[in-house]
Amino acid sequence: MSPTQQKLAIRLVVGLFAIAILFAGWNWFTDFLKDPDTVRFESVDHVAAIRTVGSVSQVVVLKPNGEEILSPVPDGFDPAKPEDKPFNDQSVSWAPNGFQVFFSSNRSSPSFNIYRWNPARKDVEQRSTGSRSQTTPLFGPQNLADPSRSGMILSGGFVFRYDPKETVTEQVLPPVMKNRLASGEEGATGPLDQLYRDIGSSFKDAQWGADQTSVFAVMRRDLGEIFIMNPLGRDSQGMFLRPRPVIAGRTIQMAVTPDGTTAVVSLRGFQYISPDQIPEDMRNRDGTARNPWEHGLIRVILKPTSEKDRPLDVQVEPIALWRPAQEEEQEVPETVFLDPAISPDGTAIAVVVARVLGPNQLQPQGIALVPNVSGGGTQTRFLLSGEVSSPSWSADGKSLSFIRRVNGRGHVFIVNLSNGTERQLTRGEADYSRPVMSPQLPAASQ
Repeated sequence: MSPTQQKLAIRLVVGLFAIAILFAGWNWFTDFLKDPDTVRFESVDHVAAIRTVGSVSQVVVLKPNGEEILSPVPDGFDPAKPEDKPFNDQSVSWAPNGFQVFFSSNRSSPSFNIYRWNPARKDVEQRSTGSRSQTTPLFGPQNLADPSRSGMILSGGFVFRYDPKETVTEQVLPPVMKNRLASGEEGATGPLDQLYRDIGSSFKDAQWGADQTSVFAVMRRDLGEIFIMNPLGRDSQGMFLRPRPVIAGRTIQMAVTPDGTTAVVSLRGFQYISPDQIPEDMRNRDGTARNPWEHGLIRVILKPTSEKDRPLDVQVEPIALWRPAQEEEQEVPETVFLDPAISPDGTAIAVVVARVLGPNQLQPQGIALVPNVSGGGTQTRFLLSGEVSSPSWSADGKSLSFIRRVNGRGHVFIVNLSNGTERQLTRGEADYSRPVMSPQLPAASQ
């Protein structure tokens, strides 16, 4: 290569490098204009929760030593006269990087919109609008390149994808060509609406499955609820992929592993999905059905298939079941499992174990750790006892936050999983609920 050619080659490389730098800088600049909050908040082992005093519920972040960082109040709010302009912040979630807290609130309108707060800053940003209330976004799965770009929310009984940077929504379930949340329209707008109405009346909960190619969801239906898995996309005929009803009960809660491959379902009051699915050997002489079990903790595992029209299936495995004692069996107190929370590595489940005292009366007994495997209930480890709720894992999996009732009020506690010691983070007259630990790891662990 001649000296002239060498110079041209060097200039070309330098030029391409400069273009790449300018392109990256332009992308950063446009992202910054859409979402200028770049302040880093160190939230390792911090807990976000709801703090309620009288008619006001307010998001708070708790440091590991119990010090409170209260979210800024709306303009015009007078702490001396909270009844003049009450507001209610609802359930909280963390951004995947732990820098910000998201929550749903009626701070600026009768409906509940999405807000974002970076505790390192002094302002709360409204990140959605609309006359329909919206739930707090849940992000994930963990293995996405940028899980913070796509949360999942519910509004009007439907499921939406939510982009906090663009502050835009897109209806996911039932699939439609028009965005209901943006248009504010009521009624059926998609060909699959009737199919979903045959399964349930509205969505109660929804979370992303692996790679955001599927959704785990709970739907309300007459006299109960039903858990479904819904692959996303279209089949070979160009039709939206159909939902897969999995299991039904009077009440259902769920949690999803960080990688999105497995859902853990806490079910109270087993129900058959439909009457025609009752096995003959479970029918009584009078035509009524017998349940195989009454309450349970179930795991639902995504199973990819080679079929384009059905790319995902599920494998259902019992973790722990309770059923009435049969003849000659020892009677076991009626037990249900509540508030499931899955560890960061996906191997363990923290659940509240409660006794059934009546048709709508439960008495929490404590929090237990259950291996996330088929039959894991036989290896249950009872961690602590008392009137407790809402366990949440620390990012390193070494501790849990939870609510314990103290003198009639909910307070936030932390329990060390290695030795079982508890620390009380909150005190006083406020009532705390829905604690969620930060997903942020110490710098040395990242």
